Amino acid sequence: MEDASKEKSSDLIKFIRLNEPVETIYISDGALNPINSYRKILEICKMNDNGEFEKCSLKKMEENASFLSKNNFYKEKFEEGKALRNILQIRSKRLNAKFVWSEKNIKRLMKINDNFIKCWETGFIEAKSAMNMLFERMDNNKDSFLNNYEVRIKLLPKILIRSSKTRRYINRKNGIYDVINYGNWDLELRANNLYDPSTKDDKNFYSHRYISKDKNWNTETFGCKELSEHYICYTLHRLCRKDWAIGDILKINRIDIEVNVSCQSSTEVF
Repeated sequence: MEDASKEKSSDLIKFIRLNEPVETIYISDGALNPINSYRKILEICKMNDNGEFEKCSLKKMEENASFLSKNNFYKEKFEEGKALRNILQIRSKRLNAKFVWSEKNIKRLMKINDNFIKCWETGFIEAKSAMNMLFERMDNNKDSFLNNYEVRIKLLPKILIRSSKTRRYINRKNGIYDVINYGNWDLELRANNLYDPSTKDDKNFYSHRYISKDKNWNTETFGCKELSEHYICYTLHRLCRKDWAIGDILKINRIDIEVNVSCQSSTEVF
């Protein structure tokens, strides 16, 4: 009986998307009634369809974006994902229109710009080390398990706050920066395409657009006279394409580096 009651009180609702099968949505805020959550999702999607976010206050847009992100609605093939992307686009355009390129802001941008390049290089050093080890295991079929492997480098920019108690930087809870911190911004490189452990050839990494300085990305959002003499890396350009406002980028105070290794084995069954 106890298990049955727990199941009934579970924070699960069924939500039918347009032209999509029924899926289960987990409501991350336990205080939020599932039915009210369903209604709010429909309300946000309707507002987006009617173009109402163009007239909304920044605060209201950010509240709606935060709600959608709690339920992981980042995929643009769903109506909710389209609404979230549109909110972020409108928000960044408004904020960028008011942004002032002061000397202090330019200096901060250049510091973040340089740190992104250094983080890619740090991740690549670790990726090369892992690939060299895995290649050695596979060389001449020495390893009975390993058939193949994949190594990926991923950067995760974060906007954190300092705890008043511990003075350590912690994740922001709720709000627009929670949306930004946990969005999927596609800052990822497949190291297998950039380095050959058999020849130690890494020229593909240094010629990749995330690293190479052959092209300056001081275009579009960064295409202003104040930045005409500065080098802008592709990572910053990518974040703006993913609807980060310039002010958001300047608030980045941590970049997490992930090197993910996947090993593969197989057994033939006759």
